[in-house]
Amino acid sequence: MLCYDAEHLYFAASFPRAKGVRTDGPIQRERRYDEDLADFDRVNLSVDIDRDYVTSFNFAVDQRGCTSEACWNDSSWNPRWLVAVDADKTSWRVEVAIPLDELTPVAPQRGTAWGLESRGLFRRRRRKLDPSRVRHAAPRKFRPLAI
Repeated sequence: MLCYDAEHLYFAASFPRAKGVRTDGPIQRERRYDEDLADFDRVNLSVDIDRDYVTSFNFAVDQRGCTSEACWNDSSWNPRWLVAVDADKTSWRVEVAIPLDELTPVAPQRGTAWGLESRGLFRRRRRKLDPSRVRHAAPRKFRPLAI
């Protein structure tokens, strides 16, 4: 699910757990930027706000609530954003709130269109998801999100 208000872009999703893979639940410590998410199921959200079809903001959250983010592949970008994760034996759920001022200096107006991609990355075997083999769609392939 994706929605927005005057201050935030919101994303929420639920994912099933596979048998035989890690079932780590939410972490109980303060969240850090740019964590290694390779051992865990995760979801990536990418937003191309200027529709230049080249650059994008990228947000990733794993089943523990650990995060990684980048702006045009620059992982030194560390935006403020809110993440909540919940889990049980059969699924894990994530909710994200991204302040719009982290994405654009001007609030989007009715009729604004952004490019968007969300992708779940799941471990179905007992090995790491090799980041070099994870392919992210190019912003030119993102679906339009009409505001």
